Amino acid sequence: RDVIKRLPKLRGHMSLFAPNLVVAVTLKDLARHFTTGEIVSPATLAKKQLVSAATLRRGEVKIIGSAQLSVALTVQDCLITPSARQIIEKAGGQYVK
Repeated sequence: RDVIKRLPKLRGHMSLFAPNLVVAVTLKDLARHFTTGEIVSPATLAKKQLVSAATLRRGEVKIIGSAQLSVALTVQDCLITPSARQIIEKAGGQYVK
């Protein structure tokens, strides 16, 4: 019983058994760190330090936001909200699953 009491509780903490983590990246961050024609993927987000590599091993990236975008980007291998997808396509970019 003493050993069990010393184990940390899993309430509120990330554990190995937690479901996949979804990391949100806003359109404002994409506009600041990417230029026209670049590909936005989890690997490029990690290179630009918008998402940590350790987080990518446990989860997925989701593009969110309602800010205006002036650069045409290609988004690959990321989850995306419908409003963010519409804004990216309106700016001349595209979403590739």
